[in-house]
Amino acid sequence: MRSGNHDRLTSSPLYKKVRDFKDFDTAARAFLDVAALVKLASGLHKEVGTVSKDLGLDGLTSIAFYSGFEKDAERSLAEITLSGQRRGLLRLMTGKPFRLEDVPPLPTDVVSWTMTSFDVAGYYDVLVKAVETVVRVVAPQELAQVKEFIKKADQTLGIDIRKDLLGSLGDRLLYYNSPGEGVFSLGQTVAFKVKDRAKLEEALEKAIKGLASLTGADVSIKKKSYRGIDVREVYVAEKGFIFVPTYAICKDWLVVGYYPQGVQGFILRSQKELPAWQPGAHVKQSLEQMPKEFQSLSVSDPRPSVKQILTLAPLIGGAVRSFLPETKFDVGSLPNSHEATRHLFPNVTVVNDDGKAVRFHTRASLALPFDVVGANAYLLASVAAGLLAALGGR
Repeated sequence: MRSGNHDRLTSSPLYKKVRDFKDFDTAARAFLDVAALVKLASGLHKEVGTVSKDLGLDGLTSIAFYSGFEKDAERSLAEITLSGQRRGLLRLMTGKPFRLEDVPPLPTDVVSWTMTSFDVAGYYDVLVKAVETVVRVVAPQELAQVKEFIKKADQTLGIDIRKDLLGSLGDRLLYYNSPGEGVFSLGQTVAFKVKDRAKLEEALEKAIKGLASLTGADVSIKKKSYRGIDVREVYVAEKGFIFVPTYAICKDWLVVGYYPQGVQGFILRSQKELPAWQPGAHVKQSLEQMPKEFQSLSVSDPRPSVKQILTLAPLIGGAVRSFLPETKFDVGSLPNSHEATRHLFPNVTVVNDDGKAVRFHTRASLALPFDVVGANAYLLASVAAGLLAALGGR
């Protein structure tokens, strides 16, 4: 709070907005006046203002956050307010909305999944522009090297990455994890909406051959027909490389997995040969309280993770007591995993955009730190883009 005759915190419109929030009972509320922060930073150093403007950060007005409870659920809302045309990095916070029925059929045992409106080619453009902007300010002598690196990447793969590969993809990204399609985290499958099938298939094959030539690895692609869909399995003859990256284009989706089984599952469900996930009562209840169209939708069940931790805990506790008896660790004090999880239910996060603000709505039973929820949906899009290159280009 300021002293003297200056305006006080309680007179701030942002403070009043956060104070008057009544959508649910809160345990914490916060706000950040980003516009004022950017203005302050720009005044301290001329280059900061130039970079923030080029990156489009001057269009970011404020961030507000609310966290609390609603009966048996945790509730949170993060609101990012924007002004004017979205430029630079803020272009990433746009996308064509979709509805729940637009999500492809998921495995019945899916642990967590996210679908996001995500323009991969647009992301690439923004990322390159952002890197060039920062380098131009902090190390202008290295700008030519950045452009040369991009040029060499195209030459190495034998394709125009932006035009041939990323430009062939659509504007949606799907990620999910199914224990029945891979142990631990190997049941992860990523799917990208496809815009130009023929160009994408050609670009992927060229990219794989280009990377194989660069690394000197013995890489082969085995093409198979599975339920009428061409599936490509990538084999890398290197000791220690235990994965069989696999991809296929099924009903306008590029599906990528660590192994063929995840891709096969997507095909089987799309052809209705396997049952698909349906939202349960808790998920339906959560969605009823949220917008019906989304830029991103995430559902994550904390129960499998909690059960895995609690079933391993006695083993670890027993080992600790065996080797360090002085700790006197009471293994019996650890709760039964079924008892500990009986009140838990899937967490749901929805991201929507009304043109003025991007809002992250979450309703959860236990929001684990590594769940694919909330703001992680946008981070996931970045990671998945890299996964496409890593899996499709080996």
